[in-house]
Amino acid sequence: IKYNYSKKMRYHVVQFADVCELVMANGPPSLSWMAKPIPIIVDFFIFCNHLGICCVYISFIGGNINQACHYFFPDNGLKEIHWEIIVTIIMIFLNQIRNLHFLSPISTIGNVLLIIGLGLVFYYIFKDGIDHPIVREGQTELIGNFFDIPKYMGTFLFAALGFGVLLAVEDEMKTPAAYRKNPFGILNMGFASITIIYLSVGVLGYWKYGQETLGSITLNIPEHDNIAVIVRLIFAGVILFSYPIHFYVSIYILWTNYIRWRFDTSDSQKNKLNVYQIIIRAVLVIISFLITILVTELSFLISLVGSFCLPILGFLVPGLLDLTINMTDKTSTPLNVFRNIFLIVFGFVFFVLGTYMGIEQVLKDKK
Repeated sequence: IKYNYSKKMRYHVVQFADVCELVMANGPPSLSWMAKPIPIIVDFFIFCNHLGICCVYISFIGGNINQACHYFFPDNGLKEIHWEIIVTIIMIFLNQIRNLHFLSPISTIGNVLLIIGLGLVFYYIFKDGIDHPIVREGQTELIGNFFDIPKYMGTFLFAALGFGVLLAVEDEMKTPAAYRKNPFGILNMGFASITIIYLSVGVLGYWKYGQETLGSITLNIPEHDNIAVIVRLIFAGVILFSYPIHFYVSIYILWTNYIRWRFDTSDSQKNKLNVYQIIIRAVLVIISFLITILVTELSFLISLVGSFCLPILGFLVPGLLDLTINMTDKTSTPLNVFRNIFLIVFGFVFFVLGTYMGIEQVLKDKK
């Protein structure tokens, strides 16, 4: 939608929220009133989505480093929260990098570590045969509880949709056309790779560990094993180098759209503006850490982030935009209208149910 509408308007619209505003403003009078609130709503959910991902990452890194350190130093006295504090301090400095081009080498290091880590995960899955005793005894549920579907969908969407990163990468590319080149564009190839990896780890991991499968497959790997500890440290490194990419999206929206214009941006005030941005970046990292403390269970945090943000960004808003564009251009068909209304309703219902059940899980975990 962003690409096609920019092409239609004959100029490149940088932010997705701006596209939403333009679509609604040029839409039918019955929908044009949404032109003012919709960019704020979209920015809010993209911001929350990527800040939520940062929260998950702090929890993941802290948990894996904690297990590894207890293996090497059983009496070190440090708990998971201590490692999360250390990670937060590192992130405060690492996330002062402000240009996506400078973050790309960090992301490349993370991708290399990811390939190594996945290879070792599959080694443990296939080691000693793929059938776990629980699976062989028929105790694994092949079909889950119906009421767990929102939790699953939240987890799935969390894994599959890095919404803001996709848009940010396209905007920073020298040749944006290569991003969506069919069928071997960066977008298609990236999603194909992600889908294959997630399906492989999810299916084979559940086949191996059954009902004992934890929030992250790395937590199922034996604790008292040198290679297993290395795997945990590798994945902690992967996430450490991925955090700044998602943080970039949140701080870009907050700083560019809602904070910077409130200050004097003249050359004489550059140093003061720089200090403000350093402080805001540090505060945002600390907020992600505080949320991690409130929601300590990794799987609950993943599900809650996915259920709260992505039904709106992945279903409701695209359905609304496509419906509006077709109504404006008078190209609507019954099938198109049905599809878009279904996306809008599904996104809203999933948002309400998923968020409610996610909060309920967190509150039960606190009792």
